[in-house]
Parts: sequence; structure tokens; C-alpha cells
Amino acid sequence: MVALGELASEVIASASDALTHLLRVRRCSYQPGVPGPNRTTVLLNGDVVHGGLRWGISTMGLPGPEVDLPVHSGGRALGRFVLVPTPGSPVSHEQMIVAVAIAGQVGAALATRARIA
Repeated sequence: MVALGELASEVIASASDALTHLLRVRRCSYQPGVPGPNRTTVLLNGDVVHGGLRWGISTMGLPGPEVDLPVHSGGRALGRFVLVPTPGSPVSHEQMIVAVAIAGQVGAALATRARIA
């Protein structure tokens, strides 16, 4: 979609749907801007950090109530997907890597639109 020049809003909507299905979360929404401190976050390597510690997603699933999946472009945070986990639903590290890649595509779409505007 990014390569075809689709609108950033359409890329975000498609990514949100894809993330919801991939990670089996209850909800997924995009929020612009940088998250506040002490949020549960997905790192660029696919690890999830909760309370300053790496969380065992493959056995415990994503921690609740929310997990931030940052959207970056050029090393700059543009926003994040807020994931509302399904309790006890395990997520593989590979799934998280794919989720980070999807967020990266959204970052590319947002950055491209910013350069055009």
C-alpha cells in the first residue's frame, strides 16, 4: 500500500486490522505523538518491556491493560499503535517482529506524506 501511494489513513486502518489479527488482540488503534513514560512497549527487536523487564509473551501473552507499538521513521517517533491484549493469548517473537515491520510501513507512509505536504 505504501509503494502504491495509498493515503496514510488507509495504511493505518489496514495495519490496525492486520495487527489485530496477527497478535489476536481485542483492540488496536493508532495514536499520534510520543507515549508517556512507564508504558508497556514493544521494542524494535520485538521484545516487550513491562515494568522495566522483558515480558515472556510466548508463555504469558501480552501484558494488560495496554501495550504500545511505536511507529518510527528516520529514527523519530511519529506515534504508536495501542494494543489491548486478549488475556492469556500467547504471542511468538516472530509475530512481534512482523508487528514491528507493519508499524515500520506505517512510519514510511506517514513520513512520505509529510515530505509531499
